[in-house]
Amino acid sequence: MLLLPLPLMLLLLLLTLRSAGMFAPLPSPTRAPKPRAIARGVVPLRLPDGRLYTLYKLLIETRPGYWAPAGLYLPPNASAAAPVPAVLQPSGHSAWAWREPDNQAIAANLCARGMAVLGYDPIGQGERNMDPDLDDSGRPSGDDKDGTETFGT
Repeated sequence: MLLLPLPLMLLLLLLTLRSAGMFAPLPSPTRAPKPRAIARGVVPLRLPDGRLYTLYKLLIETRPGYWAPAGLYLPPNASAAAPVPAVLQPSGHSAWAWREPDNQAIAANLCARGMAVLGYDPIGQGERNMDPDLDDSGRPSGDDKDGTETFGT
């Protein structure tokens, strides 16, 4: 019996499953993505010290034809002439994703310290909850407002 290292076994399993049509093909490496972003709105907000910061509501094309809602928080001192540090803010396990009040408080706190923050909707959260309505509640499954966290199961 031939024993192979685990990484090689996993690679062979993946290639076997992919050739059997069980996984979608990977994108062509020769096709360079052309990322796009669409602004859906601009909201001026006030920091606790009275200074204004800006929230840009965006749609970002993460893969061709696949859009992710996001919020870009910019501090008052940000400009093309004066770039600022940036933070990517994944939301964790939240139905509201970057719109969660705690996540917004973190973004505002970082803006008060002069940083730009990009929060986004991970797959399955916020506006990217793509599971069908399986419990006839009118909401996508996985919505915990009625205590059912099925996520398509």
